[in-house]
Amino acid sequence: MLSTGGTLLDGLAIFVLGVAMPLIIAEFRFNPDVVGLIGAGLVLGAVFGAGFGGLMADHLGRKPLMLADMIIICAGAAVSALAKGPAMLFIGQLLVGVGIGIDFPVSSSYVSEV
Repeated sequence: MLSTGGTLLDGLAIFVLGVAMPLIIAEFRFNPDVVGLIGAGLVLGAVFGAGFGGLMADHLGRKPLMLADMIIICAGAAVSALAKGPAMLFIGQLLVGVGIGIDFPVSSSYVSEV
């Protein structure tokens, strides 16, 4: 259940950014470069999270790390939702990406072990 919840949360976070981006552009009047950076923040965070997620899972355990990555995703989503400008939105998406990046290797290995 925990691994499925993480995968669901990953998909939801990516989907929400795509749906909300036109509204965010209209609200803040971002230019295309800023929009690209915000989208890249999620991917950059995912690359970073995936890079150390597997190693952390080996040391800390998969189940606690799956819970931690869900908390990181929720914290990043909260930062994004409360963003007052592009820098805060980028940081929020970077956090969401880190959580997603951690979740992919951890939940996959957890499911294969159980």
